[in-house]
Amino acid sequence: MLIDAKLLPLKKRADDGDPVAQVKIADAYYQGNGAPLDYEQAKKYLIKVSANDPNDLPLYGYGTLLYTIGELCYHSGQMKEANEWYQKSKDYFHETYEDEFGNKLISDYKLERLIAETERKIALQ
Repeated sequence: MLIDAKLLPLKKRADDGDPVAQVKIADAYYQGNGAPLDYEQAKKYLIKVSANDPNDLPLYGYGTLLYTIGELCYHSGQMKEANEWYQKSKDYFHETYEDEFGNKLISDYKLERLIAETERKIALQ
């Protein structure tokens, strides 16, 4: 399946470096909505977004972005990468919200469990 013609201008903006367009096109690939379901393409665009200043990301909380990249790696069987992105997400939440809210986000995303799970799977490889 090719990308829907309606998404081509969005993809062009994403390829030109627009972080909002990158998030939207990544979501299209992640959901298979107007684009083929393709976790690698979704991950590629989200990694580009993650290179931006965290304060410049209006559509995605930066910690959530890092977590989502971890999820894409996990579902693609890339445990080492998933573990690294989950850890980055946990560290970001912890450093940015040095209070109960940061701990709640870490808990809500089950980051401790996901980090331990990916570490076990890496050890078995």
